[in-house]
Amino acid sequence: MEDYKELIKKMIAEPGKEFLVKHQDFPAFHQAWVQYPNHDEIVGKALKDGDVLYRYVPKE
Repeated sequence: MEDYKELIKKMIAEPGKEFLVKHQDFPAFHQAWVQYPNHDEIVGKALKDGDVLYRYVPKE
């Protein structure tokens, strides 16, 4: 299982970085995501088979 808190930190620190969350790992990702204060800046794009590609989109 991934450390999604660390992945979120890395994604925010590196503009343009994306990461894939497999559908079976979504509950673990969701726990880390809701703890991030600006979680609405982490945007997901649904892919085939229930996987989601996430990226950081800061508010302007």
